[in-house]
Amino acid sequence: MNAIESQEMLSETEERASGEELRLVPVAESIRYRKRAQSAEKQVEALVEQLAEAKSQAGRMAEELEGVRCEQRIVRKLAGCGAIDLEAAVLLAKAKLEREPQANLDGVVEQLRREKQYLFTEANRASATKRTSE
Repeated sequence: MNAIESQEMLSETEERASGEELRLVPVAESIRYRKRAQSAEKQVEALVEQLAEAKSQAGRMAEELEGVRCEQRIVRKLAGCGAIDLEAAVLLAKAKLEREPQANLDGVVEQLRREKQYLFTEANRASATKRTSE
C-alpha cells in the first residue's frame, strides 16, 4: 500500500447520536480533527491558568486597596484630632488595630490622645484634660 492509498483509507468513528448509523471518515481527516482537539485542550488549560493568576492578582490588589483605604481613614481621623506627628500616630493606631481587630477607630484615636498626648497639639491636649477632669 502506498502513501496515497493510506491517506484515502477510511477509519470508523463512532458518531452515533440519536440513532445515526456508523459513519466512515478518512484517516487524514480524523487525525486533523484529533490534533485540533488537542490544540484546543491546551489552549483551555492555558486560559484556565491565566484566569487563576488574574483572580489571585485581583485578590491581592483588593487587599492592598483595603489597606490603603484603612490608612486614609486613620490619617483623616488623626489629622482631624490635631495630631502633630501624623506618621507616628498612624503607625501606633495601625499597630493597635492589627493587635485588636475588634477595636474601633474612634476608640483607638481617643486612647492615643490620652496615652500619647505629645502627639497632639496643645489645644487638643487641654480639651482632653478638661474632659477627663469633668
